[in-house]
Amino acid sequence: IYHHNDTMNAAENRNFGIAQINESRTDYVGMFDIDDIMHPQRTGILYHVLNGDSDIDFIFHSFMMHKGCKDDEIDIDYLTLFKKNDINFMDDSDLKSLMNSITKNPEIYQKDYCLAYYKMKSKQERQGKKLHIFKILCENEDQKKSLYALKDKYDEFIKFDRYYHKYLNQMTFINYSQLIEQRCNGQNMEFVKHPIHKNGLNDVDCSYGTMAGGIEAFRNEQAITRHHNGWPTLRTNIAKHEIKYDENWNLHGSYRGQDSGFNTEVYKHGYNVYQTGYYLGMYCH
Repeated sequence: IYHHNDTMNAAENRNFGIAQINESRTDYVGMFDIDDIMHPQRTGILYHVLNGDSDIDFIFHSFMMHKGCKDDEIDIDYLTLFKKNDINFMDDSDLKSLMNSITKNPEIYQKDYCLAYYKMKSKQERQGKKLHIFKILCENEDQKKSLYALKDKYDEFIKFDRYYHKYLNQMTFINYSQLIEQRCNGQNMEFVKHPIHKNGLNDVDCSYGTMAGGIEAFRNEQAITRHHNGWPTLRTNIAKHEIKYDENWNLHGSYRGQDSGFNTEVYKHGYNVYQTGYYLGMYCH
């Protein structure tokens, strides 16, 4: 399907495109912006992951940010940039290994957990004028046990599962639905602060604020203002019948498809939202 309509904003175009998809032709639908760069194996990797695990309804991924590729994307050596982040090409056996359940196949995936924690230190933080920039601990088991014993000393403390592919570097998965549940319902948080508008921080729904921030961006005040979550891919039946992009969402004077809100709607409909730490895209800015 090729569709070009200058009278529609980005969200309207995405909703229009999804509506045209024939469910008998494909099980999955994914989003990607034309002015950014896709990892050459992105489609194949996501297909194998979704095809191998029926528990995953929706997935988004980590992405690199690069200032030069927007003006020079034809000539840029983007393959080298991916490889600098240890993102190498997968062979057929690697791809085949992705067609296993993340949660039910311990021979391929190891289950572990991470801790995200935050403690207010300044007057501005106590007055809700600064973002909650989390520290995250995933690797050291002894440190995690010691930290967990002190969890009551922190203003926010979140424990969530993380899955590691035993043979493929950087191929990790987080159940984002669980992360939101742990932060918002587990801590009885209805609203969190988020800098989605120019006039400073605003109270936003906790599930949206957590999704829009992104667990990888908790530690980075610049990244946490990003409005999209790694170009989502989901099962076609979900996109076709229940979820739409907010066509009235505005950022800096531009109406656009806003992935964070779209992803949050999928979560609110009760579907399992996952994130992989594998870099499958390059955001040109």
